Amino acid sequence: MKSPVPLEPGERVIFASVRGGDAGHSGWWWLAAIFGGMQVCNGLMFGVHFLASPSGEPMVGGVVGAIAAILAGLAALARWVQLKVQPAYVVTTRRVIAKRVFLPAVTFAPDDVGAAARFLIKHMRYGAIVREQLTHTVVVALRSGGTRRFGPVKDADALVTLFTGLGQGVIDVRALPGAGGELSAAETRKDLFFARASITAGAERGPLFVGPTAIVGFAAELSRSRMLQLYTIVGAPRSALDIEERMIALGGNVEFGRAVVMKREGTTLTLDGKRLVLASETSQVAFDLLPDDARRAEAQLPKNEAHPYR
Repeated sequence: MKSPVPLEPGERVIFASVRGGDAGHSGWWWLAAIFGGMQVCNGLMFGVHFLASPSGEPMVGGVVGAIAAILAGLAALARWVQLKVQPAYVVTTRRVIAKRVFLPAVTFAPDDVGAAARFLIKHMRYGAIVREQLTHTVVVALRSGGTRRFGPVKDADALVTLFTGLGQGVIDVRALPGAGGELSAAETRKDLFFARASITAGAERGPLFVGPTAIVGFAAELSRSRMLQLYTIVGAPRSALDIEERMIALGGNVEFGRAVVMKREGTTLTLDGKRLVLASETSQVAFDLLPDDARRAEAQLPKNEAHPYR
């Protein structure tokens, strides 16, 4: 995927979204938009009237004003369409960029995110809340002070989830997969193996982790926030044994759903095509991998003499 913004060396795009959804604009905003549209229409009508005028007398000031109104309207429309079809909100490993129709883009560092939420409008009548409107506008509180508000973001929930994890310190953007399909740091490690999903007994399962001494398999697909945390944990610049210890602990954490933790001691781990099999003298369990994950498994599965595999 072509990057929606110019990137610096080593920088990756991890989130990209176009404009879309409810912006929750005020009545004054819509009044200004209608007024601007009327001026463009007036400019078009003036131009037609001037061209059809039998006198043909030039009215330079009126013509210039009409042309300016038309050009301004076309420029605004083109910009609006551009942000509807091309990513307007981008998060990279180094920057958060929110493009706007007329004003310069909002830019800040991911590490500066303190909290985030979708903008909620409360409609009041006689001092009481009669209706709440959850918009696709995102409000971000920065650690350095102040807030930033932008949108509407079509994938507002996904962006707020990412920002919330950043604010809580449980997500590291450098460890996440790229928006264009680039692998996460967890998937490129050579000292362990991590797959986003697997299939067991014909049923789709969640992430699969193979460490030096244990295997952790999650029974179901994780929520987006938990998956981002998992990428961060497995992709952290720590030893495979340290990460394995964290993963075993997560296997017993109900917030990550049901998981199975299997020790590799006394077992043999083999890769037969797309099937990863952990077998002992009395039993075995098999995980079917996706084709790309199977190719990675051949090169990345941790090898040691205590737990041989083919």
